[in-house]
Amino acid sequence: RGLPGDVLAGEAQRALRIALFERDSVRAIAVLQSALERHPLNSMPALDRPYGVLATAYTIAGQPTQGKRLLSEYETAVPEGQRRGEPAWYRARGWLALAESRPRDAVQEFRRMATDGQRADWGWWETGIAFERANLPDSALLAYERAVQPGGTGWRAIEDPWARAPSLK
Repeated sequence: RGLPGDVLAGEAQRALRIALFERDSVRAIAVLQSALERHPLNSMPALDRPYGVLATAYTIAGQPTQGKRLLSEYETAVPEGQRRGEPAWYRARGWLALAESRPRDAVQEFRRMATDGQRADWGWWETGIAFERANLPDSALLAYERAVQPGGTGWRAIEDPWARAPSLK
């Protein structure tokens, strides 16, 4: 449809999967850089820029400084009311907290994805990771179990491919 923000978000999602599931940070960063060269953030309206998924992808690919910079830019460019309803913002903040060895903060951000970000079924796998890193294995297990429970909202179809397999593992 000619929406560069959507194209950039799709490429950031691809880079995220490469970094997270294939553990290939070099290739993930190359995908991100190529996508940003074709669709620079400053070439699109601020509300169309996929800051959250870009920040998450950079953070998971081992460049949390770049992720933090993107979140800072997002917080400057996009009004707070708009950010508060965006689940990708909380996901990015959670992964950044994990990268900065703040797992309890990450738990809060991942759970805010469900409440403030309006995605009740999202974030349980990440919450489990954060609980594990906080040395709270019982809480981690409960979060992972919640991630694989059947049912939920229509948003579950988006979250399941992301979270089901690693939660079961």
